[in-house]
Amino acid sequence: MISNGISDGLVTGPVAERSGGRRVIIVASLDNRNKDINRAVRAVAAIDGASLSIVGEGPDRAEIETLITELDVGDRVRLLGQRGDVPELLRQHDVFLSTSRVEGFGLAAAEGMAVG
Repeated sequence: MISNGISDGLVTGPVAERSGGRRVIIVASLDNRNKDINRAVRAVAAIDGASLSIVGEGPDRAEIETLITELDVGDRVRLLGQRGDVPELLRQHDVFLSTSRVEGFGLAAAEGMAVG
């Protein structure tokens, strides 16, 4: 058996409709430079009303924090650290964003799609 799929627990039913508020983007991982989290931060800075939740930890955290400060988006970009409630966080967001330079289609993208 090859076990490289997503958990059945991610699929919980229809996605809830949301109205108002900000367009929210989540990036689930900042393990290394190959994930290009800085691109996501710059994208959010360029889109009025967008906010970004970054889930994960990694060696580039200080660099990302510096960019958030330089772009003055600290009120719209949150570094959430390592979390055990990623499926719930995915359900709370409107868009899953993958900025990976090395993954054509990763497991995180499949999990984001499964949640809706």
